Amino acid sequence: MTETEAKKIGRKLGLKSALIGLTIAQIIMTSFFIGDGLLKAFFWFADFSYNLNLAVASLLLLACGYYFGGKAGMQILIQKKESSWVGFKFCFLTLFVTSFFASLIGFFQEGVKNIGTDDNPFEDYLFKPMFWVLLFGILPVVAVGFWLGRKIEKQDEKYMH
Repeated sequence: MTETEAKKIGRKLGLKSALIGLTIAQIIMTSFFIGDGLLKAFFWFADFSYNLNLAVASLLLLACGYYFGGKAGMQILIQKKESSWVGFKFCFLTLFVTSFFASLIGFFQEGVKNIGTDDNPFEDYLFKPMFWVLLFGILPVVAVGFWLGRKIEKQDEKYMH
């Protein structure tokens, strides 16, 4: 297997993992609003005032899935590192990078003007959003990360036969 093939496999599965992650995030958020009725709960983002953050986060999650998926493919298929933990590591990095940069948007939109006031924009626009995303995202990251690692590893087994 070549490095190019390993990256291609990892990127493809990294994108699938990112789409699974977006689906899980949608399910989590829908469950928060289920008392409003299923249709309204499913479209929870329609009444959400941070749609730019959500759009950027969704695109960034896909881009990170692609990028880090390629890295995972290299580490698992070429460097022969342990697949489950490599998958977890890169899925966690994807979630962390995505939540950080999506939080920065809110910080620059609204938080910067509150620097030096009684408000704490670093806490409100960076720490808190990242905390909640990582808290609710850690279990899906473990599951999807282990899945990603194993799926990449299985591609090596298919390639060998």
